Amino acid sequence: MAQPATAAVRLLTGEREPVRLATTGNIDVDTGGLLTIDGVVTEVGDRVLVKDQTDGSENGIRTASEGQWYRAADARTARTMQKGMTVRVQEGATNADKVFLFNTDDPQVGDDDIDIIPDTVAGIVPGATGLVLLGKELVSDVRNYLDTAPYVATRTALKALDTTKDIVALLTEPNRAGIFVWRAGDLSTLVALDPGEALWIKADAIATTAGAWVRQVDGPYNPLWFGCTIDGVASDTAFGRFIDVLVATSNPGQLPTGTITLASKITKNIGQSPLRLYGSGTDVSILRWTAADGGFDITSTRVTGFVQWSRQIDIRDFSLKTNQASGGTAFKHTLTPASISNCTSVANFANLSFIGEDTNADYWTKGIHIVDGWNTTIERCDFKGVDDDGQTPFLQTHGVYLTRCNDCHVLSSHFYHMINGIVSDSDTPSYGDGVAVIDCRIVGVDNGIILTTTTTASAMAIFGNHVNAYVQGIYMNGFAYTEVRDNQIFKTNPSVITPWYGIEAIGGFFNVFSGNDIAMPGTAGVTTNFGIHLSGGNGHIVTSNKFHDTTSTFYGVYLTAGAAGCTVIGNRADSTVDAVVGTSGTVGTGHHIRNNYPVTVVLTFTSGDTTPSVGADLTGVIKTANAGATSITTFDDGYDGQEFELLVTDDNTTLVNGATLSLLGAQNTLVPNGGVLRFRKIGSVWYETYRSYAVGNLIVGSYTKPPQSPVHAYAAANSFQIVERIENDNVGAGVAALGFSVTGSGAETRSAKAGLGFTRNASNGRGLLDVFLRTSNDTSDFDATDIKSGWNGTGIFHNFKGADAASAATVVPTGNLFHVTGTTGITSISGTNIRAGTTIRMIFDGILTVTAGSNLKMAGNFTTSASDMLVMTWDGTNWYEEGRSANA
Repeated sequence: MAQPATAAVRLLTGEREPVRLATTGNIDVDTGGLLTIDGVVTEVGDRVLVKDQTDGSENGIRTASEGQWYRAADARTARTMQKGMTVRVQEGATNADKVFLFNTDDPQVGDDDIDIIPDTVAGIVPGATGLVLLGKELVSDVRNYLDTAPYVATRTALKALDTTKDIVALLTEPNRAGIFVWRAGDLSTLVALDPGEALWIKADAIATTAGAWVRQVDGPYNPLWFGCTIDGVASDTAFGRFIDVLVATSNPGQLPTGTITLASKITKNIGQSPLRLYGSGTDVSILRWTAADGGFDITSTRVTGFVQWSRQIDIRDFSLKTNQASGGTAFKHTLTPASISNCTSVANFANLSFIGEDTNADYWTKGIHIVDGWNTTIERCDFKGVDDDGQTPFLQTHGVYLTRCNDCHVLSSHFYHMINGIVSDSDTPSYGDGVAVIDCRIVGVDNGIILTTTTTASAMAIFGNHVNAYVQGIYMNGFAYTEVRDNQIFKTNPSVITPWYGIEAIGGFFNVFSGNDIAMPGTAGVTTNFGIHLSGGNGHIVTSNKFHDTTSTFYGVYLTAGAAGCTVIGNRADSTVDAVVGTSGTVGTGHHIRNNYPVTVVLTFTSGDTTPSVGADLTGVIKTANAGATSITTFDDGYDGQEFELLVTDDNTTLVNGATLSLLGAQNTLVPNGGVLRFRKIGSVWYETYRSYAVGNLIVGSYTKPPQSPVHAYAAANSFQIVERIENDNVGAGVAALGFSVTGSGAETRSAKAGLGFTRNASNGRGLLDVFLRTSNDTSDFDATDIKSGWNGTGIFHNFKGADAASAATVVPTGNLFHVTGTTGITSISGTNIRAGTTIRMIFDGILTVTAGSNLKMAGNFTTSASDMLVMTWDGTNWYEEGRSANA
């Protein structure tokens, strides 16, 4: 029998002084008398707990007397009967050794009903070792004084407890320990849900419709409570019951530290209920399958209009292992039916490991497979195939497989040694949208990321992934509005698999490929490899990508015949890449291709084509290779705004100014070998915007009208500021020259025929300024024989000294100064091609007579001797004598 508590204990616990007896039914407290209570005749002064009155306000502790029973002195106020106060009964056939609890908040004594109920933890009497109460913690021997909260070693013992006396019990059974409380009511459904007796346990001889023992738990459920073990024995039945309860109660489950072994697939239809299963970390909490087709197969049911924005599926922080070769799909989640609209759900897989038990032999066929899913996130998960797969063929087929999924994200996950890292596949309109793959490491796979759809789908982002793929890094078929950027894609495997694709996009439109770093350091001799391969589709943008290669035949960007309207700008490659932009030979139209380096494959016009097509231009540079004289009058198949540079690699190409080909200066031009011209199409007209010839000619003007002011360099008023400078970096006798030419069509050579030249012949770059004039029809630069006049370093001007002229009746001047040889008399001087105002000086080497008359206006005849000089000036009609001298 339990003993009454001491005064100290009552002070700490709120227990009233014990009573001798407690009523079992209604009594007349007003008439009183020495009544028989619970089989015992009362005596005057007995303390009696009156608890069963019809008028509940009469309940309380009263003192027995021969007349009216009054309330005991320590139980007359609300404070002394507050909820939580307890009192122990000492005697009686039914209530001896029981403790009762006052259960009414702040009662108004005499007015309010006072509820008194059985209590399970109350009066305690110390044993031999004494009793210690520290806060709410009891030492171990205290339980010996708790008559209603026993320890039970097994569920069998728990079920045998008298529930009229014991309503709290502590189960100590291994792996199932916990506190259980008796709950009255119909718990038959819950007990039936839990045949493993983890949470709800039927009492012996009491129907579950009347009550059951209920585990007290505030948090995730543990599968060990359901009978799972971590000793290597298969726990399929127990684990299945565990999952059923998680789904039915919407409560999460927490896997223990250790390995739970399963011999079959866990297949469940969870409807609209959540499934939340957590562990304590990968390789800490482990689920291990020994079946050839293991893992989870979970189905959720869609309902029109049902929106499950909370996480319906939340799986994280444990390892899923198989000890089989091709162990099936580790986790498959299917939403059904697929066609229901206006509904969605959220699934999350985080910090999971999918791996074979023997990493050299065991593997999952697929890691995660989502079917018709919405808003699924897979993050920080590891998917690992077989370690000793040095190269293909790999064994594991997929890390993540998304079938008709929308808004599914794969983030910061690791894939190793499998055929396909991540696959998103859709055959239904409006499905397959919103796939994002970000910051994943996909190493040692055939295919890194595959996005494919039979209808057009839009993926949001393929960002920042590290992909080492043996066949292709990223494959997209039918996707639009997808940004693929900042990925590192390469092939390290030395196999001869070909072709290899860093990124392959088939069809689709308006995708952006930017900032990707793609390398193909494979086996030399493997042909047909591509950095970014665009097959069909339109409006793609390819920009700021980098390409590297240590083999042959590697194209940075490759456009096939079906691709159209693509923008390819600012891509770079190292010197071993065969082409930044390649072509299959016939490509679509409307491409905008600029500033890619290096340009190693360019379009070449067909020889003799006078209206060549620019529709297949891929690089912005087109070459000519005309074997015979060819006059190009326009360019076919261009689009409005298209620009390209024409590199002439022959001596036979003439460009003809006309209605659809507007050349600078509105003049036809025979372009020299090595000449470069730039064109832009506006409307139906191709306008020349720039030209550069190998001999250095410069034509400046506008493509909208003929040049007006070819070069205008402006300096502020009253300034001697140098605004233009031509410099030859030569510390010797170099010449910096500015040449001029006016050429037409025909056989004329393109070279400077006149100009100014500065010749260094003194320190600090000083020298001579000369005027050059050529008479030869060749392409040579100026030389000293072309100097006609100029100034020396001190500013002294010099005229042109011509070759000696033989005396004749009509002398032809060869320069401003020349010698006349011979003795034949002179009667006139030629004025052909001589500008009015020209002065000549003739030095005579012999004796002859210059006769006044004809076109010679002289002071008289002049009979010369050796070294005499005659000075004459031309007015355009006649030569006038300025002076003569007879020199010794």
